[in-house]
Amino acid sequence: MHDCITVAHKLPHFDVTADPEFLPCADGSIMVRTAGTVTLPVPSACPRCSSMMRLHAYETVHIRDIPIFNAQHLLEVRYQRHRCSCCGAEVSQDIPFKTDGHFITDRYARLVSRYLGYGMTNKTVHRLLGLNVHLVKALDKGRLEGLYGKAPKTPSRYIAIDEISIHSHHRYATVVIDLETGHVLFCEAG
Repeated sequence: MHDCITVAHKLPHFDVTADPEFLPCADGSIMVRTAGTVTLPVPSACPRCSSMMRLHAYETVHIRDIPIFNAQHLLEVRYQRHRCSCCGAEVSQDIPFKTDGHFITDRYARLVSRYLGYGMTNKTVHRLLGLNVHLVKALDKGRLEGLYGKAPKTPSRYIAIDEISIHSHHRYATVVIDLETGHVLFCEAG
């Protein structure tokens, strides 16, 4: 029997291997670190030559997860790397809950997107969650591309130009919009 509270992470193919640790941060806050391993199977055959793969090494990666106990949450994830005995190709065990290109979980990326969808600014989300401002910007860009798609590559046939007021008529912006697709082509303050 453990003398601590066990938290159900509900992360796919992740087994917790140690009790959570509460670590002090430089800014005076607390971070919860949870250690665990990935249980997803690794292919036994090489993707290049179909020979047998052998365990080469265990690697550890730190991934940020949604806040827990009102503190930042860091997952210490251990995974396997396998190497082919014939051609030397290496295959790493997949981490199914990690967001591609970033060291955060998918559900943390959804939380950031949800906050941005509610109208919070990138700076507000950065300060609220303690994430890097460039990471928040990249997630916001991906969210907006998913909602509106990429800007068109072909020239527009019909455009609309408007000047809009920002912050109670104290600042203005000029906006150029493609009337057929609804994409914003250009926006500049002034």
